Amino acid sequence: MRIEVRNQVKNKDEKKENLMGMEQGYTSIDRKYTCLIDGSIDNLDQLAKKLKKAGIYLKGDRPEEVVIELYRFSGTGIWEELQGHYAMVIYNHKTEELTALRDPYGAKQLYYRLGHQGIEFGTELRTFQPTALNKEAMHQYFSFHYVPEDGTPFQDVYHVPSGCILTYKNGRDVEILPYADLTLIHGSSHSLVTPCRMRKVMTETIYDQLQQAQKVGIRLTGHVSDVALASITKYATSELKAFFFHCEGTDSEEEKYIQKVAEELEMKLTYLNVTPQAYIQATKEALTHLYTPIADREMPLQFLFFQTVSNKVDAVLSLDGGKELFGYDHAYKVQHRLESIANRTNATRRRLLQLAKHSPNRLKRLLLQGCLPLSSHYPGNTEFDLSTLLNWKGSSWKNVTNPLYKEISDLDWLEQMQTIDLNLRLKASTLLQTNVLSKANNVEVKRPFLDEKIVEIANDLTKAEKLGERKKKPLLMEAFKHDVPEYVRSSKKKTSSVPLAKWLREDLYEDVHRLFNDPIAKEWINLDMANQMLLTHRLKKGEFSQEIWTVAVFIMWLKERSRT
Repeated sequence: MRIEVRNQVKNKDEKKENLMGMEQGYTSIDRKYTCLIDGSIDNLDQLAKKLKKAGIYLKGDRPEEVVIELYRFSGTGIWEELQGHYAMVIYNHKTEELTALRDPYGAKQLYYRLGHQGIEFGTELRTFQPTALNKEAMHQYFSFHYVPEDGTPFQDVYHVPSGCILTYKNGRDVEILPYADLTLIHGSSHSLVTPCRMRKVMTETIYDQLQQAQKVGIRLTGHVSDVALASITKYATSELKAFFFHCEGTDSEEEKYIQKVAEELEMKLTYLNVTPQAYIQATKEALTHLYTPIADREMPLQFLFFQTVSNKVDAVLSLDGGKELFGYDHAYKVQHRLESIANRTNATRRRLLQLAKHSPNRLKRLLLQGCLPLSSHYPGNTEFDLSTLLNWKGSSWKNVTNPLYKEISDLDWLEQMQTIDLNLRLKASTLLQTNVLSKANNVEVKRPFLDEKIVEIANDLTKAEKLGERKKKPLLMEAFKHDVPEYVRSSKKKTSSVPLAKWLREDLYEDVHRLFNDPIAKEWINLDMANQMLLTHRLKKGEFSQEIWTVAVFIMWLKERSRT
């Protein structure tokens, strides 16, 4: 049986693609097991102490050796003991059985492909050099604005699901079973979390994660969460560098606001102006690394950030997971305001649904959100299902979400929304782009919000604390009120944003218009409908910036695939 692991290897001078065989991993002294790990195991020291206490000899301190010996000692139960962000493969040379798994959040990628000679694994899609596209995955992209985690845009290449164990044996049999459950349930009505505890745990987590980092970078947007992280981090590292990306055409007050924050926190600020053309060029470059389309308008700025800090810092801090865990996403606030509609009588809701049929798109969407159960209209934090633009009919996005909604049907609306977003958007969009684009620029990312201790706090928060019902500000702000300037905590939205609606009417209109008439897209998209949407947006007869961007990213991705 032939087993290969595809990966990318980097050195200081160049990046090389390499086909890596099992012999390049760590093999146990008795030659029975070989293990490969991408990522890090945060509680490695505790696990090594457990083995030594049990009288198990360790040759060194490699994480692969610890995992192998723990696997030998505890069996499959060890997966629940691991903490960190990782993807790994373990091969038993005696039984010819292979085990592959990823951490519960999916912070590290692991793909596989079955062939007549065995199985291939890789941490990046591009190393498989796939060609044939998966039409069903493309259909899901137009519903979610990304490809859900279990699939990939290509036929015959699959994603090992996060929080799952893949077992391959007998040279042909594949079994995938979950070992971790990402369901977020509120704490009891009586809070177990105080602002003091919140701040203490967050501070300890950042200090632990940055032990080896002398120079740390953070992207400042002006949101209370990244300002809070910056205020703590400046004491945990010798040099904190802040970066601000100002998009041309946005309010100049944003720049003054960020400069004021940086001065008050005594941080060195690097200011970069992003033009519409730089933005679309960054999108194209990012897609060459991602190898999958993602229509997150923040993605190009993320790529520019990693490109800018490369070789300038030892690590960067990321806010990944914060919105989903602590409930401060805008979509949750909107749904909270719509509770008054959801609590009305059935007859009233039926009348409102009739009204929705004759309402403008935005009002129609809000009425549907208020009157219908979440499972019928919420595929995660994605507002627009664009699958009707495609030239064929695929399966509904509900085929992806219904199994998960069925498992969490007894939870309240906020718990359901958070759980859906943790298992879909966070894994398949946010973490994937952060991981791939940071790796492409040789940047190490630290994610304090996904640390076990922080997640434990999120689980203890009550619904009222997440939504800020009993206080003017949610607990996250209360915890850092002495670290974050008062004007940041009290100000209305002044955070940086991408003026995509404006750009698509002006600077980027011709670029997108050319894309919407490119022959490569005719097979996939109803270009007449796409161009009508673009024209309607340009004439300000509707606001379709996210819809247009989703289609544009897909066509840019198609063009990139055709070149490779």
